[in-house]
Amino acid sequence: MDDTLKKDIENYKKKLLRINNDITNKFDKVEEQKQFLKRDTEWKKNLLVVLNQNKDNYNKLLTSLTLKNRTKNTQLEDNDIYKRLHELEVRK
Repeated sequence: MDDTLKKDIENYKKKLLRINNDITNKFDKVEEQKQFLKRDTEWKKNLLVVLNQNKDNYNKLLTSLTLKNRTKNTQLEDNDIYKRLHELEVRK
C-alpha cells in the first residue's frame, strides 16, 4: 500500500510538471501568436493586391496557353501515325 501511494504521488508530481510546462510553453504565448497572425494576414493582403493587379496578365497567359494546347492537339490528331495508332486502339 505504501509503495502504491508513493508511485501515485510521483505520477501526480510528473503530471503537474507537464501541465505547468504546457501552460508556460503553449498558453502563455498568446501575444506572440497574435503578432504572427497579424504579420501573416498583412502578407496575404499584399499578395492579394499583387494578384489582382496581374489578373488580366494571368488571364491572357492562360488563354494563350490554351490556344497553343489546342493547336498541338489538332496537329497530333492530323498526324497519320496518330490516326493509325488510334485505329489500332479502337479495334482492341
